[in-house]
Amino acid sequence: MKVAYWPGCVSRGFTPELHGSMALVAPKLDIEL
Repeated sequence: MKVAYWPGCVSRGFTPELHGSMALVAPKLDIEL
């Protein structure tokens, strides 16, 4: 499944672990960001 994913300014700047988690979990769930 391919989904549009916009991490937003907050996740990249202040909580980078959110983006990192999504980037690691998405492929395991067969999701293409």
